[in-house]
Amino acid sequence: MAELLQAGYRVTAAVRHRSENFPPEAQQAVVGDLASCPDWSSALDRIDAVIHLAARAHVLKEDAEDPLSLFRKVNCDATLDLANAAVAAGVEQFVFVSTIGVNGAVTYGAAFGPDDEPNPRSPYAIAKWEAEQGLQEIAGKSRMALTIVRPPLILGDNPKGNLAAMHRMIARGLPLPLRSVTKNHRDFVSRERLSAFVVTALEDKRCHGH
Repeated sequence: MAELLQAGYRVTAAVRHRSENFPPEAQQAVVGDLASCPDWSSALDRIDAVIHLAARAHVLKEDAEDPLSLFRKVNCDATLDLANAAVAAGVEQFVFVSTIGVNGAVTYGAAFGPDDEPNPRSPYAIAKWEAEQGLQEIAGKSRMALTIVRPPLILGDNPKGNLAAMHRMIARGLPLPLRSVTKNHRDFVSRERLSAFVVTALEDKRCHGH
């Protein structure tokens, strides 16, 4: 959000509950939980572009009987509901932050490329891939430009998931067997670089439709 404000954008953030810790320059649109099928009409009023990052993620101890169904409800169905509402509101651009997991879980020595066939393995990645396909169909039938971003693991303050678990282990002084791990290279992107890329996606028409 800070990068968007610094770039001169008028920012409205969709939130579950109003927060006192928001930048004063940003507006807050209280929409509730994504799974509750919120009414987006007021939140999308006078909005030119939507950046959609919200998702069900970092569930390390899954207790749902049908995880894929729950991931689909939040990460796919709610995303498509938002996209349809955006089209109805006349939004010009939709940026969807997906996941590199859509490409797959392993590469066997070669980095993922833009022409690789999607091979999502986890319920989270499957739901994101289904959302991508639905968004492409919606954008193809409207004038709304679509940009899909598939970031790798994001580095920043207060990490989630496995990265947070690693931080806790390091803080406790537990030794990590990193020297013995020679075939587990990972790509990362910092929160700042990802934010800068999203700003570029808004401004560079070469990012539209990708």
